[in-house]
Amino acid sequence: MPKDAKNTQNKNRNHDKTLPSPYVCSVLQLYTDLPHTPRRPSRDDRFVAHRLQLQNIPLLRVRAALLLGSARRLCRDNPAEHLLPIRSIRYFLPVVEELKFAHLDTDYIEYLDHKLSGFIGRKVSPVPTGDVDRRSQVSLKKRSSKQLRLPW
Repeated sequence: MPKDAKNTQNKNRNHDKTLPSPYVCSVLQLYTDLPHTPRRPSRDDRFVAHRLQLQNIPLLRVRAALLLGSARRLCRDNPAEHLLPIRSIRYFLPVVEELKFAHLDTDYIEYLDHKLSGFIGRKVSPVPTGDVDRRSQVSLKKRSSKQLRLPW
């Protein structure tokens, strides 16, 4: 094998091991903290989280979609009906799409987080502060009303 070909292979291997962005790490942490999801994200989950970042979907919206999708699953009408575990973050993509044009009420998102904490015994990972998604942080202003508003 020529020396140049060997160097190219080593560069490709090193390129595959680059660290994900804080956005991707946050999405994957939120996903793996939910009940009935894998403890470790798959390669495809990393890919989907990266695609969400490339589509400029705010982290607050992704968090809301993950919480809402999980809450709908856990609080359904027939809880005796057995559901298989969630195997991919792709399960939540329709909810992300559904919330694309909806107003996100932070009180309702916190309510969902509180509701899910009863199932897992702790709060789901909060949205990190910092430079991950400044647009989401601006929209985190609390409403003066304590009444919960449903997005649908």
